[in-house]
Amino acid sequence: MGIRAVITLSLLGAAAAGTVDYILRKRPRHVRLIAGSTAFLLPFGAYALLSPAGLLGTKPETTFLFITDTHGPAADNVKLVQAMLRESNVNFVIHGGDIADTEDLWRAWWDTPFSQVIAKWPVYPTRGNHDPEAGYRQRFPNSWPPYKLSFGSVDIFFVPYLSVPAANGSTGAAVANWLQRETAFHSAPFKILVTHRPIWRAQGSEGDNLATLFAASLPRIDLILAGHNHVFQDSSRVIGDRIVRQVIEKSGPKNYTCNSGAAGCVERSTGYLRVTVSADQISVERRQVGL
Repeated sequence: MGIRAVITLSLLGAAAAGTVDYILRKRPRHVRLIAGSTAFLLPFGAYALLSPAGLLGTKPETTFLFITDTHGPAADNVKLVQAMLRESNVNFVIHGGDIADTEDLWRAWWDTPFSQVIAKWPVYPTRGNHDPEAGYRQRFPNSWPPYKLSFGSVDIFFVPYLSVPAANGSTGAAVANWLQRETAFHSAPFKILVTHRPIWRAQGSEGDNLATLFAASLPRIDLILAGHNHVFQDSSRVIGDRIVRQVIEKSGPKNYTCNSGAAGCVERSTGYLRVTVSADQISVERRQVGL
């Protein structure tokens, strides 16, 4: 086969992949059923057709680490960083917010202790109630919440910390409208919501008003990742016609007390999550780290 024929077939394959990707986003189940046993032997174009945007509709696994509330002296996060760096086959890191308490602590609490993590993987955060704006925007210029990250088989939605007054006001309404609009698009099989304050709390007295605020969007969400409470809890609730899972992680040195009746809430347990999204499921593994 001549070089021109190879290039022509490659371009045709890439074009077909783009067309099928559009169809997949519109009618994913139907196209997967038709194309499930089909293969194309085209140089380069074969890769395009079988890639994440390919005709088979199968996307490679997406694996990320989730940490949150790491705000504290560098020495307090040494074991956390060491454990993270031992992980392999990771695409990126998500931070659930509360990285530095003041502008002058960004370097000491984030830049220096997490330098190897930052160098090894892209980091996508949401903003917590303790994160100063200037330092956050400087380090994460393209990650000001709310925003969406699409990767493989998953769409990940990042919303900022919303205090009770903000959640009940125009700011909360704007974020809720954004989330409802963005989750309405079925561009990926799975949807994950990253929120600093949990949708339903395990600690504190801020209430569960976020569940009301995001009521229109939550039935479309598969997994919620949160922090803020400084306890660990893995729980689920029936929302609409589906079961929605929420994991509250505690990755930093602060320790709070679980609310009475918070089922499955664990105090003084520090760790991070390894989340893997495949074509047909989300797997969540917790790595406990002794600080």
